Amino acid sequence: PLLILTGTSSDYRSPIVGDNDTISELSFSPLHCGSTETGFISEPPWRTLGKITALTAAGCIDAVALTLSSYLTLRFWLQVINLTWGNYILFTPESEEVLPTGLSKVIRQLPMQWQSAWVQLFDTLPSALAVGSIWLAIFVGFTLEKCDKTEESCQTEDWRTVIFIVAFAAFTFIVLLACCPLSWIAREMTQSVWIRQLLQLTGYHYRGDHPPPSLYITDGGCRDCTTLRQLLLRRKDKILLVLAASDKDDDLAVLKTAFVICGSTGLASFYDPRDPRKYVTGYGGLLAQFKEDKTMSTLHLAIRYEKTATEPAKSGQLYIVKNRLPPDHKAHPVEPHLTVDEMCGEVTRGCGRCPDGVQPFDSEAWGDMTTDSLGSFCCCDCMHTNGICGNCGPTFPHGSFANFMYMTPMWCSSLARLGFDVSEDAARLVSR
Repeated sequence: PLLILTGTSSDYRSPIVGDNDTISELSFSPLHCGSTETGFISEPPWRTLGKITALTAAGCIDAVALTLSSYLTLRFWLQVINLTWGNYILFTPESEEVLPTGLSKVIRQLPMQWQSAWVQLFDTLPSALAVGSIWLAIFVGFTLEKCDKTEESCQTEDWRTVIFIVAFAAFTFIVLLACCPLSWIAREMTQSVWIRQLLQLTGYHYRGDHPPPSLYITDGGCRDCTTLRQLLLRRKDKILLVLAASDKDDDLAVLKTAFVICGSTGLASFYDPRDPRKYVTGYGGLLAQFKEDKTMSTLHLAIRYEKTATEPAKSGQLYIVKNRLPPDHKAHPVEPHLTVDEMCGEVTRGCGRCPDGVQPFDSEAWGDMTTDSLGSFCCCDCMHTNGICGNCGPTFPHGSFANFMYMTPMWCSSLARLGFDVSEDAARLVSR
C-alpha cells in the first residue's frame, strides 16, 4: 500500500498562473515529498512516519494565524507566546546535496533517531554562526563603557558605535539575503530558524521556481486533510481512507469539502456503486445512510476518473473507515493496554506481556468501567479510575480537543483497538 499524508506550507507562493494564495499543499509518502506547486523531492531516509504524522496534524492555531488569516497581530502573538505547532523541514532540490557526501555517509551510520538531529545541526550551522556572531557583537557593544568626557572612554564609545552599526548592517544584509535565496550563501542564511521566524512574523512569503531550502509545515486541514485529492491525482484503483476528524455526529463535513475540491478541479466524481444514478450527498444518499445506520463500519463509494489528454476515463473504488463507536462496542469493558506482542499476533487479545517499568493492568482498579465512559479531561490513567479527581469530559471515542494533546495510555490503547475492529471489513474489501 502507498501511505500518504498531507500538510500545508504558508511561506511559499508558486509561480503557477492563477495561484494567488500563500498556501501550498504537500504530500508525504515513503518515496517522495512535495506537490505540483512546490515540486517533488525524494523523501529523506531519516524523516520518520511519526514525525510526519505529528507535523501534518499540527493544526488549529498555526492554520488560523498563518494560512487562514492575514492579520499580523495573530502572527505576532503566535511567535511571542511560542504557540507554533508546526516545524521547518529541509526541502532541497535533487540537484543539491544537503550535506557533503562524506558527512552524509557518516550520519547514515548513526541510529535512526539521531540522524535527523545531526542533519539539522550541520545544515543550519553556517547561518547559526552568522546570526550568533551578530548577537555576540551586540553583547560586546553593551559591555563597553560609555563616554565620560575622558579621551580613553570617548574612544571606547566610538568603538561601541562602530560595533552597533556593523552588527545592524550585517543583520540587515542577512535578512535581505534570506528574502531572496538565489545564491548559495543566501540559501544558507534561509536555514536560520530565527531569521525564518522573523520573516514569518512579517507575513513574508517567497515566490520563485523552487521553494526556499526549508519550508514551514503545519496541518493539511487548510486544504484537504483527507489526502483524497493526492490519491485521485495518482488515479488509484482502490483507496482506503481513514477518517479521523472530530465529528461525533457523523456529518462528514471534511469529506464533503474534499468532494467539492476534487469535483471543482475535474479530478473525479463519486457515485453509489449500487446505483450510479444516485448522488452520494444529499437526502437519501450514501453519506446520509452512513450517518443514520451506526452498524455500517465501512462506507463504500465508486469513483469516476475523468478522461485526460494521456489517459482514458476509468472507475475506482473508495472505502472509508471512520472513528465511531459501533452499537456492539457500547458498554464494552475496558481491556488491558495494547502491547507489542499482541500487535505482532504472538499472543491472544489482552494477554500481552507488560513492558518492564510499566505498571501492569489492574482489573480491580478499573472495575466495571467501559470504554465509552472514558473521560477526555484526564492526563493519566489514574484519573480515569479516581472518582474524586474525575473521569470527566466528553467521552470516548471523540473526546475533546484538549484530550488529543495529552492522550492517556488507556485512551490511546482503546482507540487503537477500536480502529483495528472497525477497519477489518474495509481491509478485506480493499485487498480482495
